[in-house]
Amino acid sequence: MNDMSQPRVDTEPQRFFTIEHREQVVETECFGTVRVREISAKQIQAIHADYAETKDEQKFGYLLLCATAIGPHGERFQMALFDDLPVRAFDDVRRLVEAAVKINGKASEVEKP
Repeated sequence: MNDMSQPRVDTEPQRFFTIEHREQVVETECFGTVRVREISAKQIQAIHADYAETKDEQKFGYLLLCATAIGPHGERFQMALFDDLPVRAFDDVRRLVEAAVKINGKASEVEKP
C-alpha cells in the first residue's frame, strides 16, 4: 500500500537546463592560439546598443573581441590595446573579429549594404 501521508523524498538532485557556449579556435601570428567564445544575450545587447548609437563598426568589432576572445594563457583584449598594435597584427584582429561576429550571430547586423 502506498502511504500518501509522507512527503516524497527525491533521491536524485534537481536538474537544470544548461547550454554550452560555442567557441572557435583561431590560430594567429601575433597572439597565438585564441579561443573566441559565444557570449550572453545581455552582453551582445550592451555592445549592440553602443553600435546603434555610434554606427562605428570598428568599435563594435573591438568591443565584441574584448568580450569573446581568450588567449592561450587566459589573456583578454582591452580597448586601449588596439591603438598601439603594429600593422602586422591587424590581419589577426580582422580574423578574430570575423570569428566573434560569426559565432555570436551578428554578421547580418554589421555587414555594409
